Amino acid sequence: MAASMVGKAAEWYGRKGYPVIPLHSITPDGCTCCRSECDSPGKHPLILRWPENASRAATVIRFWWRRWPEANVGLVTGAASGLVVLDVDVRHGGHHSLEELERQHGDLPKTVEAETGSSGRHILFKHPGTRVSNSAGLLGPGLDVRGDGGYIVVPPSLHACGRRYAWDPTRHPAHIEPASLPPWLLKALTQPKIPKESSIKEPVPGFPPIVDVSEGQRNTTLTRLTGYLLSHRISMDVSIELLKSWNALNCRPPLTEDEVMRTIDSIAGSDLRRRG
Repeated sequence: MAASMVGKAAEWYGRKGYPVIPLHSITPDGCTCCRSECDSPGKHPLILRWPENASRAATVIRFWWRRWPEANVGLVTGAASGLVVLDVDVRHGGHHSLEELERQHGDLPKTVEAETGSSGRHILFKHPGTRVSNSAGLLGPGLDVRGDGGYIVVPPSLHACGRRYAWDPTRHPAHIEPASLPPWLLKALTQPKIPKESSIKEPVPGFPPIVDVSEGQRNTTLTRLTGYLLSHRISMDVSIELLKSWNALNCRPPLTEDEVMRTIDSIAGSDLRRRG
């Protein structure tokens, strides 16, 4: 697919009313950020203060894709776009978790949906008008949520594996509108139960072991713990300090502070960025 098609798609999202941002892209040598250990290749923003600078304006979007013609496309979620996205990560059992939820509560309504580059699913719903926090694993292993302060990668962006994100042709945003969140899912996302204790040294259902975490699991575990704390309404400042301490005590070897903040920021968005 010609690179210009990615920019044209970004313009279309803007006309649809969805604020977009340019993301790093994939080259034969890896992510265009050029970091030797990039943990989100082709998925992180090219612009600073992306929550505030995301745009629907064709002139701005054209400028971005003239400057970075290979850039992937990020679509901002939450009240800004009117969208909440359920991210089904098949590599971590998200399809099994979703099947169990649908067995308990009934099938999800037909809504806008895309296949991710890693063969997962992005299932889009209307934002309910009340804050929906980003979370990782709150609904079950492999099920992440992108709401206020978040974004997703959208078609025709290129995944690190070489495959492009693609809309389900029967659930394309050009043909149908996102469905409302089912009542049970809305309740789960907006009224989470507060645990009696918020210690992150205790086992958390659906998480990998969270003590003596090896190098290959540090970012994934930190991402899930960030989602867990924020989804349970732990304050931003407290979350940052807990996660920094957890990293220093439990990661082998610990991540640098910059790496910790980048990982937290990828989940928490602008609220944590202002405190970083």
